[in-house]
Amino acid sequence: MRRSVVLALGFVVTVWGLNVVMVKYLVGLFPPLALAATRIALAALLLVPLVWWREGLPRLSRRTWGLIAAAGTSSIFLHQIFLSVGLAHSSAAHGALILGLNPLATSLLAAWFLGERLTWQRLAGITLGFLGVALLVTDGDLRRIGAIQRGDALMFGAMLTYVIGTLFVKVATREASALVVSAYSHLLAAGQLGVTALFVDEPPLPPAIGWWPIAVLLVSAWASTAMGAFLWNWAVQHIGAATTAMWLNGLPATSLFFSALLLDEELHVWHGIALACIVAGVSLGVRGGKSPHPVVTPNRGIAGDTRARYRTP
Repeated sequence: MRRSVVLALGFVVTVWGLNVVMVKYLVGLFPPLALAATRIALAALLLVPLVWWREGLPRLSRRTWGLIAAAGTSSIFLHQIFLSVGLAHSSAAHGALILGLNPLATSLLAAWFLGERLTWQRLAGITLGFLGVALLVTDGDLRRIGAIQRGDALMFGAMLTYVIGTLFVKVATREASALVVSAYSHLLAAGQLGVTALFVDEPPLPPAIGWWPIAVLLVSAWASTAMGAFLWNWAVQHIGAATTAMWLNGLPATSLFFSALLLDEELHVWHGIALACIVAGVSLGVRGGKSPHPVVTPNRGIAGDTRARYRTP
């Protein structure tokens, strides 16, 4: 594996793990929806000029715009609402482990809706990962699964909406580059979140905001949300989705480390059991399927390649 890819994915895993902690910190200072709208708008302000610089103004079909809008609505707009409100009622440690189910849920839904192969290894990995989180949120008593905390339930919503949006992204990147899909989906979602925040009665902003919360907000928006998404998609183009997905194994551990270090959250034995189940489940699930071949179509080259020529309306 090339050193540049390793460095890029190492950066992504670190900032995405840290982002759960940063959002948990920020929702204690800002109204959740206003915070989500601001973070995504800042990310779009970085990504959209990058698209115009690299690719100009690509012409997209109505179908592609629809897929981008669906991806933005699910994996950004709804995901950010669940994430921000969920972390206001849950710990960063719980949130990180629940979000760690992302690749397992993606495998399951991709098999149902996109016809991808679901082997016994992936099915076993999905079962193991969900069992670990179930033990965490019920403190080891699975009979309490119907009475999980509100914040944990919202974090499940955050995980599922992101996974559903990822399926739309996968289809959209057959017709437009990953950078275009990422930038325009963030732009559309920023508008949705902004309008929603205006109509929701949230507590007012604090009278004085110091430089540190603003710095954390900018790092969350630009490093984690914008550059993290861009570098992740870039890695997928170079080494494939299955190989890239293996790096998600490190996300729960990174988030747990930062939540304990920066937020002084107390970790207990069920955190360790859930982490072990998720890591083992993701490893088993990723190895249970072959890396998909790039989609090659006439006039468009490899799907997601910024040099491809896209379908016009």
